[in-house]
Amino acid sequence: MKMNATLMALLLLFALAGCKKDEKEQSQEMGDKNAVSQNADKAPEGALSKAGDEPAVDASKVQQPVPADGATDGASSAGQEAVADTANAQKNAGDTDRSAIDEPPEKSALSIVTRAVEAMGGAAALEEKTSSMSMVSKGKYYGADYTMKSLWQAPDKMLMAIDTGLTMAYSSDDCWTLHGEVVVDCPSMEKKSMAQTLWSYHVFCIYPLLTEDVNLEYLGEESIDDSPVDVVKVTGAKAPMAITLYFDQETGLLRRGSFEADYAGQNGLLTHDMLEYEDVANLKLAKVTTMSFDGKELMKDTVEQFDFTPVADTAFDRPNQPPVGVPAVRPLPKHWAAVAMHKGPYEEIGGAIGALFGKIMGNGLLPMGDMMMVFLVGPPNAQDPAQYLTQLRIPVSPPGDLDKLKEAGLQLEEFEDSTMAVQFALGPYQKAAEGFGGLAKWAGENGYMISGPPGMIAYGDPKDIPEEKLPSELFFPVKKVPQPTE
Repeated sequence: MKMNATLMALLLLFALAGCKKDEKEQSQEMGDKNAVSQNADKAPEGALSKAGDEPAVDASKVQQPVPADGATDGASSAGQEAVADTANAQKNAGDTDRSAIDEPPEKSALSIVTRAVEAMGGAAALEEKTSSMSMVSKGKYYGADYTMKSLWQAPDKMLMAIDTGLTMAYSSDDCWTLHGEVVVDCPSMEKKSMAQTLWSYHVFCIYPLLTEDVNLEYLGEESIDDSPVDVVKVTGAKAPMAITLYFDQETGLLRRGSFEADYAGQNGLLTHDMLEYEDVANLKLAKVTTMSFDGKELMKDTVEQFDFTPVADTAFDRPNQPPVGVPAVRPLPKHWAAVAMHKGPYEEIGGAIGALFGKIMGNGLLPMGDMMMVFLVGPPNAQDPAQYLTQLRIPVSPPGDLDKLKEAGLQLEEFEDSTMAVQFALGPYQKAAEGFGGLAKWAGENGYMISGPPGMIAYGDPKDIPEEKLPSELFFPVKKVPQPTE
């Protein structure tokens, strides 16, 4: 039952690594002489769907938004000249310093975007080297340290493997996360936000804007940290939202991108800042990026390695679920969790879980793991459901002022590293609970003693998953029985 805003955030860290359409699609676009419009009229009212209303969409449709009627009239020649100029710049650039590409004499949205592509190394080089690649990065997300390996394959496959044991993957026709060994479908709320993610990633690639049918509108000059920037608004008839891009006037590079987004169940302004660029294989790519929501910084990511070795197709395949009903032992890393107690029938736990999630989000924390239910009092020790006592735990980002959070009614505990005997189940939770007896027997037979009450980890959201496919994991905290010494 995890609210996985993490996926949306981390997907966007690919923003300046570039992207690629397949050759057939690009050839068709060039043959049709599609181009962008500079200083075009805004799309007609209603052309942009409300952010987050669309489900995850086919990437080819996101990458080919249909312009508003008349929006690109007269733009074809300008777009073709821009592409030709970009190609010439790439051809002649070699190893020259791209730290400051000359500012165009006449500013327009198209000229600003063209200059940015040249500053990054040119469309052809970006497409060739970044269409299938990987990155290793480190950073902080809601105050928690992480190391992540990210894979990208054009036109629409992304995978992020985080050292916390969470892997997240997305393509135009699939969205899943891997929690340890358990595969979980993305919740419906997350799938809706993926339209925003795909579109923003596509736009942040920058160079596709030279040949796409999108509307580019120059909004004038502003400043970021006392440095002047040129502001360009990007829209499209099928875009889920408008995106505003801020280009550094000195370097020509993208400095910031922002848009209205649905994030962690809230609507607000999501902002990505590109703080440092690095010369990599004759490209200029963003090395340090931050992400903020309504002015609060949530993430800072630093890329430590770019690898342009093509990624195998199989790297993005959905893994198989663990075998059902087969016991195993695995570690549970040290973590913070928000904790609440529920007394009463299990059928009423849903309301307590919702209230705990609300307190977490309302106090500026973020769920960082899956719901854990620890059965302190229950069958067979209590026959009256009104006497059942269940501890609810939701792993969260590291808290700040514990006293302040306690005053707000949120109880937080830090749990040390531990070892668990676990058993994977699919189906109704009550049916899964029938496996506790067998799990306890297996632990004893394999040299472990049970060191705490039983529990269950509930993966995914019951509102989105058919009951017969609900994934869960039974567990007992265990310790290895000391072996006698001779």
